[in-house]
Order: sequence, then C-alpha cells, then structure tokens
Amino acid sequence: MRSYKSLLATSLLLALSVSAVLIPKDNSPAAAVYFINNEPSGNEVVVIAVDSSGTASFSKAVSAGGIGLHANSTGADSTFSQGSVHVADNFLLAVNPGSNTVALFSIDPTDPTNIQMVGLPAPSLGDFPVSITTHPTLPLACVLNGGAENGVGCHLVHPVFGLLPIEGSFRALGVKQTTPPSGPPGSFAQILFSDDGKHLYVSLKGIAPANGTVFVFAADPQGVLSQNSTQNMGGPVPFSINNIPGRQAIFMTESTGGVETFDFTDSFSGVNAKVTLINGSAATCWSTYSERTGNFYIDDAGKGIVSEISLDNALNPTVVNQYPLGNTTTPLDNAIATIGSKEFLLVLQANSSSVSVLSLNGPGNASIIQQLDLSSASVKLSLNMIGLAAWSA
Repeated sequence: MRSYKSLLATSLLLALSVSAVLIPKDNSPAAAVYFINNEPSGNEVVVIAVDSSGTASFSKAVSAGGIGLHANSTGADSTFSQGSVHVADNFLLAVNPGSNTVALFSIDPTDPTNIQMVGLPAPSLGDFPVSITTHPTLPLACVLNGGAENGVGCHLVHPVFGLLPIEGSFRALGVKQTTPPSGPPGSFAQILFSDDGKHLYVSLKGIAPANGTVFVFAADPQGVLSQNSTQNMGGPVPFSINNIPGRQAIFMTESTGGVETFDFTDSFSGVNAKVTLINGSAATCWSTYSERTGNFYIDDAGKGIVSEISLDNALNPTVVNQYPLGNTTTPLDNAIATIGSKEFLLVLQANSSSVSVLSLNGPGNASIIQQLDLSSASVKLSLNMIGLAAWSA
C-alpha cells in the first residue's frame, strides 16, 4: 500500500498537470454557481450559468451519486450548515447527506457548466455530512459530519481517482446528536481551513443557556490534523465562518441576529467571541467576503435581507448597507462570482426556489439586477435545496 505522503505527492503533480490555462469556448458562460437539491429521491448538483453581465440562467442538474436527507426540521436550511458544496480550483465537491458520502467533480474551465464526476462518491467517514473545505495548498479535503457519529474526516483529492479517504483521519467531536441531526440549536454549521492551512475551524451552535463553540484543530505541513481540538466560546448560535484576510482571525454570523469575530493572534484556545447584534435582524446565518469591496455580506433568512458589513482594525463591525430581497424569499447560502473587474453576489432562496444576483459596484453600493425563478427548471426543487459555490476564471 502506498504511503499517505506518496499519494499526496502524486496528487500534487497530477493537479498541476491539469491546471493549465485554457481558452474559453465561444458562447460559454463567464462563471457558474452550484448548489444541491438534497432530495431523498436522488441528490443532484444544480448548475447555474452566469454570463459576462452577471445574468444567471439554469443550465442543468447532474447526479451527485447519492441521496439527500433533510435535518429534523420542517423549514429551509436542510443541513443546518454552510459549505455543503465547495469549489477549489477546477474541482467541485458536494455532500450526499442521506448516503454519508461526498462527491468530487471536475469543472471544465472552458465551460464551467460542464462538470464530470471524478471516481465514485467516497465515504464521509461519519454520519450526515454537512460541510466541506479544502486545504489552500495541498490536494486535501476535509468533511464535517453532523449526525450521530459526528466529526471530521479527510480525503486526498485525486484528479483521476477522485476522493480517497485517509485512513486514521477521522477526528470525533463527541457531541450528542441524531441522524438526521436535530436543531438548528446544537447542530454543526461549517468547517473551514485557515488561509495559511495551519488550522481547521469547526462551528457548533449552542443550546440555550449554553453558548456555541468553535473547535480548532492544528494541521501539520502534510495536512494531518491534531488528535484533539481546542475549544473557544462563541455567541449563542454561531454559524458560518470566513477567514479575515491578513489576520489570524475569523468572521462569523450569529444566527440570533448579528455577527461574531474571533481573534486568534495570541492563542487558539479559550478565546471568546466578540458578538455584535444587528438591530432588526432575525436569522443571520450565511456569509461571504468580497475581495473588491473588502466587506462581508451576510444573509438574513428571517427578514430576507443581505447586509454588508465592514470591519475596523480592532475587528469591530459596522453595517455599511442593507439590500432587501423580499421577506418571503428565505435567503440561504451566498457566493461571489468574479467576472473581469466586476463582482456579482448570488444568493440562494429556498422558499421561492430562486437565485438573486446583486452587482457589487463598490463598498456600500450593491444593486439587485436579477431574481432568477427556478420553479420551472427541469430539476426537483423544494425547501431541501442548499449550498452555493462559485467558479470564476
């Protein structure tokens, strides 16, 4: 049996060999976004094309090789998480919550709506996978399992054979849960590598009166995680995680209506979140960061609003602007597609089976340019739909 380091080296070489710059095909979209329908009858990756003006259109649905499963609730947010789909370079990863597997797809850089499964779906190494992240420099993916057997399982990302589970990589988190998980309180929300790849973050929502937790694993130069994690106290219901560029710190949403920041400059253990509530917010759960504006964008599922947030040097947040999408839309995951010098924020809206597109014209200056109705698309869509990740050239 080949060693982990040998497989890692082979995966790196193969990944480099397939990452050459290619010329886009005529009439191919400038970008694409992807989500899963998470249906128990068959989980599919839904592909949305985005043209050079930011206009989105339904392209196709592709089987993820497994089945979906809704968490123990009746509303939207079927996995209680952010990151159920993930794009890294020219690869797309997607969870199959009902099959306890995760699938890898290649993305054709000349036509990003053309995705092909690589290998077969791999075991997530636990129950009810909800979120995926990839290492910033290594061909390594780690999956957060949020069910009864919860914890982190890691895989090599191989461009020929797909996701290869790494023996001994599972790190149990030992939280009392069910499959499918109960929540949202007490459920896991997201997994994310730090920008330097030296740490791995996992968010867990609290159950009142207890606050939530951010677990941190150390990662060695080969991406091997520490056997145990450190714990840091969040706000009541911490949810999504974003790295803060240039800082050893993270930005998070606080689901009770606000945001959180963690500063890990001095330590990754015993750090308490700085929690800031936003007046009039109800269910702020999903977030992304814009490199062009330097601000974060968070979605409020309860109010149907996108809020733009800036941070000062002390990590204090300010609401720069707010963009109403409609209080019946239930905005969930969001993602940014970069096309030339422009950025477009796309927002998944489960309650209305739609995707909104906002043009990010500058700090504090976004405009809604489209609400794409997917109700007549040739794919089964319901409140189960979840996740959003963007590919851009």
